[in-house]
Amino acid sequence: MVRDAHLAQDVTQSVFVALARNARQLTDRPVLSGWLHRTAQNLAANAIRSDVRRRAREQKAATMNELLATQSDATWEQVAPHLDTALGELSESDRDAVLLRYFEGKSAREIAQTLGVSDEAAQKRVNRAVERLREFFAKRGITVGAGGLAVVLSANAVQAAPVGLAVTISTAAALTGTTFAVPATGTATKTIAMTTLQKTLIATTLAASVGTGIFEAHRASTLRTQAQTFQQRQAPLTDQIKQLQQERDDATARQAALEQEREQLQQTVADVPRLRGEVARLRAEANQTQQLRQEIDRLRSAQRASTPDVAASSTALLAYLGEAVAPPATIEPAYTKEGLRNALEQAAQLAGVPLKKLEIETSEFPFLAGVVCETQADFEKLKSQLKGMPNYEYAGGTGSEGSCAFNMTPHRSFPSDAGQRIARRTILRTQMFFDQLAAR
Repeated sequence: MVRDAHLAQDVTQSVFVALARNARQLTDRPVLSGWLHRTAQNLAANAIRSDVRRRAREQKAATMNELLATQSDATWEQVAPHLDTALGELSESDRDAVLLRYFEGKSAREIAQTLGVSDEAAQKRVNRAVERLREFFAKRGITVGAGGLAVVLSANAVQAAPVGLAVTISTAAALTGTTFAVPATGTATKTIAMTTLQKTLIATTLAASVGTGIFEAHRASTLRTQAQTFQQRQAPLTDQIKQLQQERDDATARQAALEQEREQLQQTVADVPRLRGEVARLRAEANQTQQLRQEIDRLRSAQRASTPDVAASSTALLAYLGEAVAPPATIEPAYTKEGLRNALEQAAQLAGVPLKKLEIETSEFPFLAGVVCETQADFEKLKSQLKGMPNYEYAGGTGSEGSCAFNMTPHRSFPSDAGQRIARRTILRTQMFFDQLAAR
């Protein structure tokens, strides 16, 4: 693109400087060559535009120096470099007056007609503008009288256009799609007038427009060819990128599934000690229940066999069960009658289960709860909700057909010296409480 080995090296260095600056944003790109190619293309185009502008400035400077060198008059040589700046310092009305008089060659009457003022007012405006120009030059060390400045402007401000300029202008206009009638060369030469600044701008514009137009056309064709080649090369890369992205998404999904499975396994491993303790406790309770049932069966058999054995068996049963345990003096509010009732009502509401009956048995510690639901399925929902309550511990119960009597007080709240006694008595109390609940 740049057609210059040294400039190509500069562009290459700029590309990798840009890569270093944007490294953080490019870490996720699977393919880097596409970004490098686009960046190199953009920087090369910028370098070409900069080179064109530099050459235009050099040509403009050369043209300005050549035009100024042709001026032999000493005063004009001093005034010319500052004339356009001085005109820019004037007010709009004063600048119009000077340009009409000295750059368009209008008479005082013509100026008055153009500006819509009297002939005298037009002349005064011209004189005032010339005086302000003289003051402007005097501040910059250029001494010239108002009359002398008027003479210099009349002689040098307007010059005939170079021969062939009209043809060059029409050619440039044709390149940009503009069509207009071109007068005869002699007539155009007489009618086109330019200031120093205008001559410089026209020369620079013509050179830049013609050269830039040809260059841009060539560059556009080159860029189109490169773009087509790039698209053809990019098509398989795009398919490969899509495939890699799909594989990456699949790997991410598999990793997420494995991570979830690992967390579940960790949770299961963490629950093993607790589950083991729960199993041991349930086994102990089951053993106690079995022993109690065996004792009850034995007492019933003894009762049927002979009356004297009943008293002895009852004494043995009472000794096995032990004395009732009174509620602690500092019983926690959650395990009082009101606390258990509130907890059951809240659990039923969260589970969406209506309760037909709710009773709390408070004859001894721990207090027992009894409920009657519409169906067994409703009770299972309620039981699942109870197991998730943080302050309570559902330890199983006795029941059927949606009715159940159970204990919700955790074993950790039992007095240490009465744990076994409470467990034995609770089993018997639960059965008796359920029988009473079902009978009512």
